[in-house]
Formats: sequence, C-alpha cells, structure tokens
Amino acid sequence: MGEKEMSLEQCEEVLADINNQISKLLMEREEVLKQWNVAFDKQADSDTSCEYEKSGDTFYLYLVNGDSRLDVCWVNVKELKSDINELYRLVDNSIRIHNMKNRRQELTERQMNLVLGKIVEIKNATVA
Repeated sequence: MGEKEMSLEQCEEVLADINNQISKLLMEREEVLKQWNVAFDKQADSDTSCEYEKSGDTFYLYLVNGDSRLDVCWVNVKELKSDINELYRLVDNSIRIHNMKNRRQELTERQMNLVLGKIVEIKNATVA
C-alpha cells in the first residue's frame, strides 16, 4: 500500500529506462557468449557442438554429438537484423516450437549457450 501511484508518462519513462537496460545487458551477453564459445571449443571434453545449415535466407541449427543430430531452431537473415530483444525472443520461440514438436525437455544451460553462441557467430558474419 504505501506506493505512490505513477502517471502514464512516469510509467513510460521508467519502462523506457528498463528496456534500455535490458538491451544493454543483452549486448553484454552477446560479448560473453562469443568468449564462452571460444573457451568451450578449447576446453570442453565433450563431443557436442552446434552446427548449422543454410538454405536460402534461413539458418537451421543442430546440436551434434557423435552420430546424433538434434534439430534445435531456425533463424533467418531478417531476424538476425532485428532489434536484439526481438532476435532473442524469436530464437527462444523457435527453440520452444522445436522442443514441443519433438516432445523433448528444455535445453540444458550448456546446450542453450552453444546455440546462442552459434547465433551470435552467424549474426556477426551475416549482418556485419
């Protein structure tokens, strides 16, 4: 109860500030994901990797472990050029759709880092 009610303008200012902070954190996350990807390739004792195939303007991402190949998500060039918040929302939705379609559990944190690291790699090579 003791909270002061904000006006619409005040709410919009606060939300704009929060959205800017989120965008900044997502950009920082991309930088760390690049470093994580390099470190994982050098240090991991796992045969798991994230690979992709390109068909037209769409990249299809797979988690690969030996002979096992799991389709994870897709992203197209238009999405790679979108706002960082929108890109991660679209990628997350694509992963969830694939999980539901294949009746599998959520990706582990390490698997998600592999996928997002590959997305950042593709984005940097495609959009730059």
